[in-house]
Amino acid sequence: MQSGQAAAQLRETQRRLQQAAERVQQVARASAATAEAAAASVDRFVEVKRREVVAHDLAVTLHEQAAELQMRLGHPERAARARVHADHAREHARQAEAELADYQARIAAAKDRTRRPPTGSA
Repeated sequence: MQSGQAAAQLRETQRRLQQAAERVQQVARASAATAEAAAASVDRFVEVKRREVVAHDLAVTLHEQAAELQMRLGHPERAARARVHADHAREHARQAEAELADYQARIAAAKDRTRRPPTGSA
């Protein structure tokens, strides 16, 4: 009778181990999907920041062109306002460039941390 009981316990243990292995696989798949989604989000965010920088640079160019045009048309006060707008756009561009550089440095550091083997006591 004891051998029958031992066999039943063994089957139950094997069943539980199989369930645990399946759960581990589910978690691993979910983790991989989450990591892929996060990486895609980071890529989209960096692209948006790059476009922001380009948009500010374009705004600087357009405001400077407007200032030149206003001067040629004899409106120095309007030209002055356009130059102020160009200066603001320049500042926004610098800020966006600094933010982009900061984000890229953080991303590179995070990637570096994930490439390193884990450390700790064994």
